[in-house]
Amino acid sequence: MICSGELASNGHKLKKCEKCRYKNDRDAIVVNMLRVMKSVALKAIYESHRGEREGDENL
Repeated sequence: MICSGELASNGHKLKKCEKCRYKNDRDAIVVNMLRVMKSVALKAIYESHRGEREGDENL
């Protein structure tokens, strides 16, 4: 989901955003959200380690 709006349940596995009309299976939405969270976390770890290495070079 791109707009970060609230997903409404229809009593089944299909979820729909009232803001942008995005529709998908709730399990597929969760998988996509986990992928995004993983990539953000990995980028933060990479940048943190890169900053530590650059700090060591200045010693």
